[in-house]
Amino acid sequence: MRSAFLLVALSLPSLAQPWVVRPHWSEDERQFWFRRQSAGGGYTFMCVQLSDPRPRPAFDHLRLGRLLHCHPERLPIQALCYDLQHPRRLGLIGERDYVLDLDTYALEPARLTREELTPLAQAGPYATTHLSTSVLFRNRTSAPIQLGWLDEHNLEHRHCKLGPLQEVDQQTYEGQTWLARDLESGALLAVFQAGDAPARAEIDSPVPRSTLESPDRKSVVEVRDSNLWLNGNQWSRDGRPGDEYLAENVFWAPDSSRFLALRTRRARARPFPHPGDPVDTHTVHLFDLQGAQISLDDRLLPNQLALHSVRWRADSSKVSFVYQERGHQHLRLLESDIRGLIRTLAEESSATFVCDSEKYYCGWLSDSQFVWMSERTGFNHLFLVDADRGDSRDLTPGQGVVQQVLGLDPERREVYFTLAEPYYARVWKASLDRQELTLITPAAAQHTAVASPSHRYWVDSWSSPEQPPRVELRTAAGDLLAGLSQAPSRSSTSPLFVAKARDGITDIYGRLYFPRSFRKNKQYPVVEHIYAGPHQNFVPRVYASGRESEQSLADQGYIVVQIDGMGTNGRSKAFHDVCWQNLKDAGLPDRKLWIRAAARRYPQMDLSRVAIYGSSAGGANAVAALIWHSDFYKVAVADCGNHDLTRDNLYWGEQWMGWPPGPQYQDNSNLSHADLLKGRLLLLVGDQDERVEPACTLELARLLKCPLVVVKGGGHCVIGSDQGQRAFREFLRVQLATSDSAKAPGR
Repeated sequence: MRSAFLLVALSLPSLAQPWVVRPHWSEDERQFWFRRQSAGGGYTFMCVQLSDPRPRPAFDHLRLGRLLHCHPERLPIQALCYDLQHPRRLGLIGERDYVLDLDTYALEPARLTREELTPLAQAGPYATTHLSTSVLFRNRTSAPIQLGWLDEHNLEHRHCKLGPLQEVDQQTYEGQTWLARDLESGALLAVFQAGDAPARAEIDSPVPRSTLESPDRKSVVEVRDSNLWLNGNQWSRDGRPGDEYLAENVFWAPDSSRFLALRTRRARARPFPHPGDPVDTHTVHLFDLQGAQISLDDRLLPNQLALHSVRWRADSSKVSFVYQERGHQHLRLLESDIRGLIRTLAEESSATFVCDSEKYYCGWLSDSQFVWMSERTGFNHLFLVDADRGDSRDLTPGQGVVQQVLGLDPERREVYFTLAEPYYARVWKASLDRQELTLITPAAAQHTAVASPSHRYWVDSWSSPEQPPRVELRTAAGDLLAGLSQAPSRSSTSPLFVAKARDGITDIYGRLYFPRSFRKNKQYPVVEHIYAGPHQNFVPRVYASGRESEQSLADQGYIVVQIDGMGTNGRSKAFHDVCWQNLKDAGLPDRKLWIRAAARRYPQMDLSRVAIYGSSAGGANAVAALIWHSDFYKVAVADCGNHDLTRDNLYWGEQWMGWPPGPQYQDNSNLSHADLLKGRLLLLVGDQDERVEPACTLELARLLKCPLVVVKGGGHCVIGSDQGQRAFREFLRVQLATSDSAKAPGR
C-alpha cells in the first residue's frame, strides 16, 4: 500500500550548499561542533559553547596533524564525540577512533559511540552529495534483514543481508537513503538518511518485527494462495490471483485484537506506466481474532490512485488512512471504526488539482488532533484539526506560503516551518494553543535552519542573490546569540530581477548571470535556462558561488537568465493553477515580459538573439517556445524532453493534465504541433533514458528533420555529459554568432 509519491516532511538541510552549517549537539545542548570547509577543499572542526557562543577550533589542528602525520585540514577524522563527565577529553571518530586529551594532546585508541540516526517516517527525495561518510547498521531483531538503498529515481537496490544481532559498517554518502526490510516478509522495518558524519542505525523494530506478527507476538498472519491465514487457519476466502492479499498490506491494531488488510486488484501495467494506464486498486477489510470480516464501504474510495499512511488509534478503536484519487482532485484522510463505519477527518478538493505530490503533510499530536497541510485559503497553510470536535484552525493565516515543515513538537505544542512571502522562505514557529506566530530567522533572504534536538536553538544559514552567506545561532524566540560565519562580500554577477506578469499585477522573479568579462558597450545574446515543471520552482534564491553551470555558460559570452513564470510551484494556488491542463504555456508569456523588462534595465541584452534550453520538462518547454513564441525565441536546445504527454510518467502527467486522458493531452503535445515550429532546434537524448521514452525525441527529430545527438548509454538528461555539453555549446556558438556583436547597445 505505497503512496503514489514518496514524501518526506523532515529532511536534511540543503545538502548542495557547502556553506550550510550542520550542527552536532551535545546531549545537554550546551555545545555543538560543525565542520567548516576551507578554500583548499579541506575542513576544520569548530566548536560553539553556549556560555560564550563564538565559534572556535575544537582543537589545535596543526598539532594533531603532526601527531597523525597528515595535513591539518585533511585529518582522518569525520566526527567528534563529547564526554560530558570529562570536558577536556574529546572523542575523535574516523578511520580509527581516539580520545584526545586537550591539555596534553595524548591520543588514546578507543571504540566510540556514534550519533544515532533518527528513522524517517518514509523514504524521501534523492538528496545525496559527494561527501563520503559511513553508517554502522545494527540488526537488533531476532530475524535476518535486507539492507537496500535508493537511487536518484527513488528505485530501491538490494545491498546486503544482516543476520540477527549482526552489524556492518557501511561506507556511503551524505544524504543517501537506506532501507531495512524483514528478509522473509519484505516488510519495511526502518528508513534512514545518512548525515554528514559517521553515525549508527539501530534496527530494533519494536515488537512486532514485521506487519505480519501481532504486537503481543501471539498471532501471525500468513499469505497463502492469495488469502490470509492466521495461526495456521484460513482467515479469508475472497482472495484470488490478481485480486489478492499481500503481506505488506497487513496492519495490526495495537492491542492485537484485530487487523486491517487490503485486498489488491493487480493492474497489468507496463514497467513505466503512462497516463490512463491501470493501477493497483484496493478494497479495505477489517478482521478480528474471532474470524469476523468486515469490508469497508468503498464509496469514498472511487478511482483510486493510492491508499497510504495507515494508523490505528492507541486504544485500537479506530483506524485511519489517506486516499489519493486519480486526477488529483480529491485527497481524503479517512477513519473507520471497528464496525466499518467510515468518516472523513480532512479533505482537499479542487476543480483543477490538489497538489498532493508536493503539499501533503499530516502530523499527529494525539489520536484526535493533527496538523494538516491545505491550500483551501488559496495559499498553502497549516491547520490544527481536532477530529473529535470536528473543527480546524489556520495556524499560518495571511498570504504566506508554507514551503516545508521542519518539526512538530507535541510536548511544547509548537510546529516549525518555512514560509515564503512570496519569494524568500524564512523560518517560523506557530503555537498550537494560541494564535501566535514567531519569526525565528528575520533576515529577508533564503534560510536553511537546523534545530537543536529540543528546538530551543537554531543554526541559521542564509543568503540572497545580493547577500553572501551568513550563519547565525538563534533561539526559538528569534533572538540572535552569535554570528558563526560570514562569507566575504563581493560584487554579484547574478542579481535578482523582478518584473510584472501577464496580468500586470503579479511579480515574476528571475536571475541574470553576466559574463565575468562583461563590457558595458557590448551586446550579448540572451540564453534562458528553463524548467517549468509545475511540481517545483526553479530560480535559485541563494547567493551565486560562481560555480553554477549558468555562470560557466555566461562566461562563454552570453547573458543567461532563469525565471519562474506562472504555473510553477511555491506561490499562491491561483499562480500554480495556470499549469492545469496547460503545460504548453510554461509561463512563457511571463518570461518574455520579464526578459523585455530586464533588457530595459540592462540594454546589453540583445533581444534579436534569444535562445532557450532545458532538460526533461524543460526540454519540452524549450520546444514549446519555438512552437508558440517563435516571434521571440529563435534558438532552442531540448534535452530528453517529455514531448508527448500521453507517454509521460503516469504519476507526473495525471497530476497536472488530469484523468482520464482526453484531448488536452494532444493539445499540449509538441508532437501534435511540430508543424508550427519556427527557429533552430537541437535535440539531445540518451538511448537508455529510463524517465522519458527516447522515442518521443526520435519521433520529433524525424518530423522536424533537425539536428539530433544521441548519447550512447546515456540516461535521463544528457546535456551535462561530455558529448552533450560539447554539442550544446557548439550549437549555441554557431546559431547566436553575429558580426555586429560589439556595437554599443541602444535603449
